[in-house]
Amino acid sequence: MLLAFGLGVNTAVFSVLDALFLRPLPFSAPDRLVLIEESTNGKTSNSNPVRLHDWRTRVSAFATVASTFGESLQLREIDGNRGVLSLRVIGDWIGMLGVPMIEGRNFDGKELEGGKVAILAARARDIARVGESIRLGAESYTVIGIVANEIAPGEDVQVVLPIDAAILKGNRKAGYLQAVARLKPAISLEAADAELHSVAAQLAKEFPDTDRERVARLVPAQQAWAAEAREPAMYIQAAAALLLLITLVNLAGLLAARALERNREDSIRLFLGAGRWHLIRLHLVESGLLVAFGCMAAAMVAPWALALLQLNYGDSFAPIKTAVIDTRVLAYLGATGILATLIFTGIMALQTSNEHDPRGHAQFRLRNILIVSEAALGLVLLAVSFQLVQDFSRLRFSPLGIQEQGLLSARAYLSWGTDFSEIRSTIDRGIEQLSALPGVTGVAVVDRLPLEGGSQDSPLFIQGQPEKTRDSIGIRMASGNYFSLMGIPLLAGQMPTDDTAILVNEAFSRRYLNNQPIGRSVSNDGKKWLRVSGVVGNVRFSSKDSRPRPEIFLSERTQFWPLLTFVIRTSQPASSLTQPIRKLFSTLNPEIDFRGVSALESRIDELVQQPRRQRDVVAAFGLVSLILVVAGVYGIMASEMLRRRREIGIRVAVGASRANIIGLGVMRAAWLTLAACLLGGAILIFLLSEWVEPQSVLAAIAAVTVGMLLAGFLPAWRGSREQPLLALRQN
Repeated sequence: MLLAFGLGVNTAVFSVLDALFLRPLPFSAPDRLVLIEESTNGKTSNSNPVRLHDWRTRVSAFATVASTFGESLQLREIDGNRGVLSLRVIGDWIGMLGVPMIEGRNFDGKELEGGKVAILAARARDIARVGESIRLGAESYTVIGIVANEIAPGEDVQVVLPIDAAILKGNRKAGYLQAVARLKPAISLEAADAELHSVAAQLAKEFPDTDRERVARLVPAQQAWAAEAREPAMYIQAAAALLLLITLVNLAGLLAARALERNREDSIRLFLGAGRWHLIRLHLVESGLLVAFGCMAAAMVAPWALALLQLNYGDSFAPIKTAVIDTRVLAYLGATGILATLIFTGIMALQTSNEHDPRGHAQFRLRNILIVSEAALGLVLLAVSFQLVQDFSRLRFSPLGIQEQGLLSARAYLSWGTDFSEIRSTIDRGIEQLSALPGVTGVAVVDRLPLEGGSQDSPLFIQGQPEKTRDSIGIRMASGNYFSLMGIPLLAGQMPTDDTAILVNEAFSRRYLNNQPIGRSVSNDGKKWLRVSGVVGNVRFSSKDSRPRPEIFLSERTQFWPLLTFVIRTSQPASSLTQPIRKLFSTLNPEIDFRGVSALESRIDELVQQPRRQRDVVAAFGLVSLILVVAGVYGIMASEMLRRRREIGIRVAVGASRANIIGLGVMRAAWLTLAACLLGGAILIFLLSEWVEPQSVLAAIAAVTVGMLLAGFLPAWRGSREQPLLALRQN
């Protein structure tokens, strides 16, 4: 059972790593796909349609350059609206990836420049037939083809649309797209990267206001797309591998004890003419059968473990959804099983092959080494688990800078092509009608809630400083009453009274304005300046970082941002307002994508799900490792007490007390515990000292110590109750 669990979990984790990092992308010649990573002063700044055009036309090494962004639109049908996930493409995305068309055709060059045509993914071909029209948001589109689902691996894309023509002519300063290119045949990555650097330098000369400090480099597409998943995936893989190693050491120790118990039987076999190879084959068969049954059980555990990983991490890292248990993964399981068989066979053979050690000192040392190794590895995994629990507690319960109680959030998103005046009207009427609902005492609007991340950002000019800030500054949209409604204090100055005034947070004031911000001006282009009228308290920006970042807040009257989050103060529960608010938004704007209503506390809990899931998985592995350590020590100590049964009977017969017998077992467990703690502590110091804090190490040491001493006490206590006469009769 232990082996099945260890192998099954590792197989599931390997299938995820295989999908993310090892398996080629499901596109034509995936090794020719690269991501153009743009950055300013070392900070990723992403691209935009204007810059994509530059790369496409100026870098001869590229066959084509394209990009996408996702957008949820309302599909209007006879029986009502429903949301569909659309993929807006800039450039020939389908042709670049080489995704096959199942029916119809791809976009042509003119249609890619804002044409009102659509291609359905195979999973959504029930929406319409080729040649029919569909209504998405405020626009009608003619369906011209059906494409394979691999258009965006892991994402349930239903409709592919060209980008709106107005966005194609946007400002080259914007940075919201990932530029992807396909290299021409026979062009190496190094040669293309060198040409890209040359073109970037030329653009810096032509457009000094936007490109002067901007650099670009090429990254293989698979590496870039899996980058965000690398850290949590490595955490889980390391924890799963460590758990498997603990399981193997645990079973090796138990098999070593079993082999020693059969020492007399093996001696008789050798006396009757059996050779050493005969004994090794016997151990090989025994180990092989154990591992074979473990692998078969693991093959049943793995799909369950994979489903659990996809459920917990699929929303954060879409490609995880494409992981499957296939022949490659089963081959990994088989290779791991063969390795385990050889380890077990070698351990058992060592226990029975030493003719020059009649008293079993070598066997005794081997079992001690196995116990100490297992416990040390368990201590390391436990320390990491405790550290993750501690990190999550800091992340979740460190001050958010807001008051969560009594607030609801209602998210309602408009299409990126929505006209600014329509966004303005939706905000005004939304605040007015939400304020009229029963029990509502205040309504404000913001682009994104605290912890959600994802704001617009850009380096800024600051009055009196010749250069832009080296780091990008968060640019947020919020109505004036948002801060009082959320309990965010006004620390200095006053709220903006006109559209040229802004607020900055305390982190921005301290870092860039020497805590003297009032009346100072900032600008993102050096031409249109905005005056700082006040300073508000820091609010946590991301669920992955407890530190606030510098931000400025613009009025909702001036900022184009179709992602709207209405914050509502009310005594009513979210469940009682969901339907009235849904109906309100449908009448307010029939094209709006309503994302539901939730209590602010519940929404914040949702936003920290990813670090919580990472904590829970590793913590579960840590708990299992502690159970394995205790079970392993108990099994070996019980075997040891059984082997020494006659000796214990003699000790009791000559006057030893039960306390003396218990002391034998506990003292041995104590020495093994000390050795395990020293070894585990050394591993943590040399490998993880910069991350794992002393209190986490001490907590792990305490848990392992209690567990091992208990595992040593129980067999000794049972041995102390042995009747001397029965023990002395034991052969």
